[in-house]
Amino acid sequence: MASDQTRGMYFARKVYVPSPLPKFEETRNKLPSPVFDEDPACVQMYWKAWELAFRNFYEPPPGSPFVSQFIDAAFNQNIFLWDTCFLTMFCNYGHPLVPGIGSLDNFYAKQYEDGEICREINRTTGRDFIEWVNRERKDLFSRWDHFSVTYVGRETPTPPPAVNPRQDCP
Repeated sequence: MASDQTRGMYFARKVYVPSPLPKFEETRNKLPSPVFDEDPACVQMYWKAWELAFRNFYEPPPGSPFVSQFIDAAFNQNIFLWDTCFLTMFCNYGHPLVPGIGSLDNFYAKQYEDGEICREINRTTGRDFIEWVNRERKDLFSRWDHFSVTYVGRETPTPPPAVNPRQDCP
């Protein structure tokens, strides 16, 4: 397992530079504005989505290893790689006015030397949710052994890649 010093070695930006989080009221008139006269409720829904997004922008907590402001679904104390990927696609419509694609920087900054990126990180401490880390360097795996991967017609890569497993796999 890589030391904390080698984590994020493929990512150049190492330090968060504090700046104020954007505010919806101040940014709304700079965001793309849809025109859909046929159904004004759709336009209202669009603006509500932005309003909700702005409630879920965060600054890295002091002392955390995070390097960028980020958006998070905020249903618990962890940020999830999968959710962050989808949220960044939405935020691209407001780039560079909102923290979107930079949210992934917090995952890249913690990438393991072998390329693994943990799927879930504590939003407050920046620590990996250890249950998802492939610390045994198994082949593609799920911590709860719900599935396994067999390589057919080729050898298992060395080191074996990690997978971003889901808790709800059958």
